Amino acid sequence: TPTCRGRRAGQIGGLAINHDPNGAPKLLVAQPGGTIMKINPEIILGSEEGEEQIERNENPLLSSVEYHPLMVSRMRNPSISTEIITDVSEGPESTKEKGLPYVVATLDGTLMFVKNEEIIWSYQVDHQLFALSKLDVIGDGRDEIIACSWNGQTYILDQDKHSVRFHLEEPVSTFCAGLYTLKAGAAPSPCFIYVTFHNKVLVYYDIQIPKMLTTSLLANVKSNLDKKQLKQLYRWYLYGQPQARNPKVSE
Repeated sequence: TPTCRGRRAGQIGGLAINHDPNGAPKLLVAQPGGTIMKINPEIILGSEEGEEQIERNENPLLSSVEYHPLMVSRMRNPSISTEIITDVSEGPESTKEKGLPYVVATLDGTLMFVKNEEIIWSYQVDHQLFALSKLDVIGDGRDEIIACSWNGQTYILDQDKHSVRFHLEEPVSTFCAGLYTLKAGAAPSPCFIYVTFHNKVLVYYDIQIPKMLTTSLLANVKSNLDKKQLKQLYRWYLYGQPQARNPKVSE
């Protein structure tokens, strides 16, 4: 027997359980336009107080619906489909008991990173995002956000909004990311798995990114070269490689 049943006005894009700052699990339902319905388990599983609230309120789940605006300069279709991933790890010390962030993606190309019911940042792309995953591809214990579009554009973002992009040269029907191993007993590695519209399954194995931040070439050069070497390097960049002079041929 279902504990609770309800009808939603819009199409459901995804279901996931996320933990709030008190460590309590919440069922999050992704609906069109970036709307997230949050269902409180205390109401569903119910103590006596929760049951009394259901009796008093004809629609007790209405207060659990929260709407997050797209927070971009160009407002998009409010009926666009939405995907969600939850319990995004912030590092080895992050736990569900302390609460974890979640990420929302809309088909029109908006990503939102949400923590403690606040949108920390939003990220806009020019491709339709239909698949969303989380995976640690750097190896620091923090989950990166992986989003894929129908045309194969794959975006990898860390929790500070730094991003890299990979383009699969085929249209994609399904995408997921996770840990996978090719040999029994071997340690699993980060993988991207694509299913194309040409009936192919593509597995990109052992995806690892050393770091998401770009570093300054000048800062690295200054720390490794002395003044004379720096002067030679600057001269080479400005004027090119010096040409060797042709020796004079005596007659």
